[in-house]
Amino acid sequence: MDNFQLLTDGLCDLPPSWLKQYPNITVIDTPIIVNKGDDTVTLRNLTPADFDQVARYVDQGYSAHTSCPDIYMPDETEADAPENVESVTRKLLEQGRDVLYLTMSSTLSSTFSYVSTLYQELAKEYTERKIICVDSLSMSTGLGLLVMDIMERYTKGLFESIQDIAGFIEEARGGIAHVFSWSEFSFIRKSGRVSLLPAFLGSALHFQPFCSCEYDDRKDGSRVLLPVKSTVRGEEKFAQLVADFARETITDPESTIIVAHGNRQGFADQIAAKIKELLPKANILVGPQWRVSSGIQVHGGPTSVHINFHRKQPNSFTKTSELVKSL
Repeated sequence: MDNFQLLTDGLCDLPPSWLKQYPNITVIDTPIIVNKGDDTVTLRNLTPADFDQVARYVDQGYSAHTSCPDIYMPDETEADAPENVESVTRKLLEQGRDVLYLTMSSTLSSTFSYVSTLYQELAKEYTERKIICVDSLSMSTGLGLLVMDIMERYTKGLFESIQDIAGFIEEARGGIAHVFSWSEFSFIRKSGRVSLLPAFLGSALHFQPFCSCEYDDRKDGSRVLLPVKSTVRGEEKFAQLVADFARETITDPESTIIVAHGNRQGFADQIAAKIKELLPKANILVGPQWRVSSGIQVHGGPTSVHINFHRKQPNSFTKTSELVKSL
């Protein structure tokens, strides 16, 4: 399988040093759009440390959000045209490579829908190649962990075809824990996910909400982000709760756990230390290189923290909520 190329979104949070090991991974930038009244500003290729560029606009009262990657090639060739999915994919196909695009969760982004449509069109043109788009049902470093799983198996020669990779993703994607939180509520309030009063109270009372990406069995079973416990007060209690949750739900106590942050290295270290006390043999990835991207910080702000690992299934809101409340 030397002719395989994996494409993924800029919201797949992996360190550049890790990505450099794998030339058959291509990350497509996810732009950030700033609304300035009737005008917009598009920010591209921001690193996690570049989020201050977005924050300055937000501090002036402007709103910001992520957009899908540019999907189609422009009608006319432009020297300064932004990178787009179609041009990147066509180039790879013409080099004789099969392409799999692993998108951000379709519950959070429309990228899967757009890329799927494009790839259906390209499949009719490049009939000799395999062109597949798969929904990761994941985000941020959770999507990153899924990519790590793929490449670990790929380098061991465990896939015979690109269809094998797609099948592995569909089987494994539901087993990644996504625990996340933030301590400053202005960004999440502006995103519309919490109202003004809870956001004010959360900041004033130093709440550190425990949120997770779960199957919403209260409604239609789709995978969505849900606040499992919103009244965790203080960083130490939150770190302990995460450690207890990881101990109870991780599939292998010696496996990988990612602890990433927007701009809270000390808090990430605190969480990692608590986890290490309960899971001393775990491979905990934490440090300056494990960061939450600017595109993710747009929604949760620089105080965002994300914890990911392989968890026991099934993961549903009701069962996770009951477990967290018992810890």
